[in-house]
Amino acid sequence: MSTSIALDHVGLDRPDLDDPGIDLTVDLAPVDVEPDGGEAPRAAIERAVAAACGRIAPLWPLDRFVAVNPYLGLADLPFEQAAVRLAETSGHVPALPEAFYLDAVADGRIDPADLAAVAGPDVDALLAAARHAAEQGPAGAIGARRVPTVIDVVSEEAGTDWARFATDRIAGFAAAYFDRGQAMWRSADASRPLFQAWRDEASIDRTPEIMGLRRFRAAVRSLPADPQAAIDLAVAELGVPGAVLERYLHAVLLRMGGWAGHAARLAFEANLAGAEDDTLVQLLAVGTSWEVAVLRSTGAQAEWSAALARFEAAEARPALETVGPRLALQLAYDRAAQRRLVAALAPAGSGAVTSPVLDRPRAQAVFCIDVRSEVMRRHLEAVAADVATIGFAGFFGVAVDYLPLARSAGEARCPVLLRPGHAVAEAAGDATSDAVAGRARRNEVRRAWKSFKMGAISCFSFVGPVGLAYLPKLLSDGFGATRPVRRPELDGLPAEVASATGPDLGSGSIALAERISLAEGALRGMSARDGLAPLVAFVGHGSETANNPYATGLDCGACGGHAGDVNARIAAAILNDPAVRAGLAERGIHV
Repeated sequence: MSTSIALDHVGLDRPDLDDPGIDLTVDLAPVDVEPDGGEAPRAAIERAVAAACGRIAPLWPLDRFVAVNPYLGLADLPFEQAAVRLAETSGHVPALPEAFYLDAVADGRIDPADLAAVAGPDVDALLAAARHAAEQGPAGAIGARRVPTVIDVVSEEAGTDWARFATDRIAGFAAAYFDRGQAMWRSADASRPLFQAWRDEASIDRTPEIMGLRRFRAAVRSLPADPQAAIDLAVAELGVPGAVLERYLHAVLLRMGGWAGHAARLAFEANLAGAEDDTLVQLLAVGTSWEVAVLRSTGAQAEWSAALARFEAAEARPALETVGPRLALQLAYDRAAQRRLVAALAPAGSGAVTSPVLDRPRAQAVFCIDVRSEVMRRHLEAVAADVATIGFAGFFGVAVDYLPLARSAGEARCPVLLRPGHAVAEAAGDATSDAVAGRARRNEVRRAWKSFKMGAISCFSFVGPVGLAYLPKLLSDGFGATRPVRRPELDGLPAEVASATGPDLGSGSIALAERISLAEGALRGMSARDGLAPLVAFVGHGSETANNPYATGLDCGACGGHAGDVNARIAAAILNDPAVRAGLAERGIHV
């Protein structure tokens, strides 16, 4: 069953509640890579590889975890085209099941006016299409349009979840390869390019053959050592049509989603530095090589050819038939929610709500534009009419690489889209060398103890004589009497030293001319070139949490997944510097 409902930029544009109708016509032009006339196959494949890799959103590591739009790689597509692409490459649609929207229609959360604004006179056709899709379930039309991969086809035919097995094996290799000192047992040679390291390891790993993939190692050994050549071989041997190639490669990358995002982040950061990184291409070569090796090991060429033929037949159907009803109902749901929100925010009386305009407030507070800071801003303005607040990115215009005490590497305290422009070290006043040295020694002892506990041989002898000694600690942790370190950045420092730590702007860490430029940029960005209050406070934000691997996700995203105290102190110190203020005055800014 098909529907005549067509969509255009569903969910992208803010719907006008007074608009009686919306034109929802769309031209789903192909976005796939096909060889141009006279173009060599290698060039066409390279273009498809680049396009597929560009669809993967970067993912930052846990030590500086920040939120990233998972649809970043699809931002060039209208929402409905992005939805079709995701349905084809992952089998998922960025919307709720049809049954949810049908229930919302039945209980009045979506009213007829919302449906009419989206579908016009075709409301009945939209609801009928949604009911039909709900009856088909997830394995219906969307499943038919999903780009096939060899591993998925073999899994379905054999009844064995080879897709999960392959993903686990690739993830295990990637975890060892990308390890930066956390793992005690390393198995991958990180000194070699990723694809070569995987090929060396997979050519001697008997695990796939033990699980039933015969001649898997021989298939891996026969692959080219060059990752692009391995991808070329896979495309040729699998016979992936040019019109499907980009989506097929995208589907392979999505199977390795987390590690693909990690590799995309490496490329993103290399690009910021004016360099290149092909780790994601090499990871894609690993994924396509698994496809080739599984096909050779199972001899499922006939099943694979049939799956490609079924997909090409499904391509003849309208692309939006698979997701159109769901997206249209999502738009109607959005309109209904917006209508209720506008009604809830409308003032109770007929008079307009106004705020006093202050010539010069008694104080100003600059908060991070973060939902957690907005709560404090709102309450501060409610209780203090003569205090004004300003919203600004929580790094306060100061992009620095911050080096904590007794650490060998700095931390980027700025948005991940930027590179730190200056290096600032942490200091704690006088007579801190002994404390810092003691902290470093304690860290070395802890690392040695961890090596003993987790070593390949010593861990077995550790359990017997020492393991029971940890029982009291487990009990005290369980009842909250003892807890892991809440602020690791201060762990090992005496209290008097920890309380005195802060950024050191001495010794010319940031030259005067650069400090003046930073101050001017921050004030201009805050629209605070004039009319400053006698007291201006920079209010950073952070968090404290115990035993949470995503702790940095609770800190300031504008500070690269760290607390904003360092940036707030640096910004305040720069603007309090008389020399900086004199330089600003020459530029017409008076603080």
